[in-house]
Amino acid sequence: MHQMLEHVRLLPVIRTASAEAAVELGRELMAAGLSFLEVSWTTPDAARAVEALRDAGATVGAGTILDLGRAREAAAAGAEFLVAPTFAPEVGRWAEEQRLAYLPGVLTPEESLRAYQAGFRLQKLFPAATVGPGHLKAMQEVFGGVRYVPTGGIGWADAPTWIAAGAVAVGMGGAIRRGPHASIRENLAAFRAAVAAAREAG
Repeated sequence: MHQMLEHVRLLPVIRTASAEAAVELGRELMAAGLSFLEVSWTTPDAARAVEALRDAGATVGAGTILDLGRAREAAAAGAEFLVAPTFAPEVGRWAEEQRLAYLPGVLTPEESLRAYQAGFRLQKLFPAATVGPGHLKAMQEVFGGVRYVPTGGIGWADAPTWIAAGAVAVGMGGAIRRGPHASIRENLAAFRAAVAAAREAG
């Protein structure tokens, strides 16, 4: 999962009012060049959306996995990775047994340390917009072996700033349909250009 995120740099988070809307958005994202997708389990009938998007050729994970019940439902639907806003050790252990990637959510040094000690070197920084890129930099100075995926309140305008601050990728939810350009494809191209320019400057 780490290698894929480092390649795509963006994890779209699909959270909609229905499974049909989730599939529609997922197909729109795929058409724009994004086929590594997260479907939030807060979406009604999320399992059906995961199945449909996998059948369409996407690599699909399940988000907002708070407990083992949701984790099992997601895996049964064919989710290829699990994402959570918090760290649940029992979910992490179960995911490892099932050979599913698990991205636990953290915000504070203590939370990150707990996930790190349990063996999770890839962590979701959530809710990222409440702390900013400076917080990410400070966390990385302490936990050099951890890579973070900031998520929550991030849009196209500030996404490159998070990558420049050291994020392996950013998670983007509702803002993915809102940006300075007319389409997701155009916003994605601008994002990738900004990331490439920052890499060259660095």
